[in-house]
Amino acid sequence: MDESGIIGQMILESSGRIKKSSGTLDNPKLIPFITTIVSSTAKILDKQSLNRVTLSYQESDIIIYIDQNDIVVLERKK
Repeated sequence: MDESGIIGQMILESSGRIKKSSGTLDNPKLIPFITTIVSSTAKILDKQSLNRVTLSYQESDIIIYIDQNDIVVLERKK
């Protein structure tokens, strides 16, 4: 994966528990919101047999993908 332009990263277990967060995604006010969206998205991806989705949000793209047992969230500047 191309790491250029990445401004935030979060890694969650498949249960939704956060393992690591950094950059723009390491924000205590946003974390509950992000984890809810991510775990819901991961369930949908799993049902559709997909492993990645990109969401556009204001000035950036949020990339959510399932990597083995972890869910990885990256925020990239557009």
